[in-house]
Amino acid sequence: MATMEKVAVTLPKTDIQRLRKMEHELGDTFSGIVRRAVEAWLRELEILRVRALYQEYYRQPSARQTERALAGMMSRASSKSWPID
Repeated sequence: MATMEKVAVTLPKTDIQRLRKMEHELGDTFSGIVRRAVEAWLRELEILRVRALYQEYYRQPSARQTERALAGMMSRASSKSWPID
């Protein structure tokens, strides 16, 4: 299990009330709900970061040319008959 550290977070009262309500609905502790929310937020940040890198890569003209060339080579290779041993 990972080592835990305490963190102080300031949230609006309405958010705290929503978290308390979720505590009862989900049957988890308050800190468990907050931990799950932070984990989901961090996963979403990672997805956004990877998506931005992907989009930046494909904005580059050289990447598009490379992609087209590879697609062409794969198309030609897949159209050939493969020997069966």
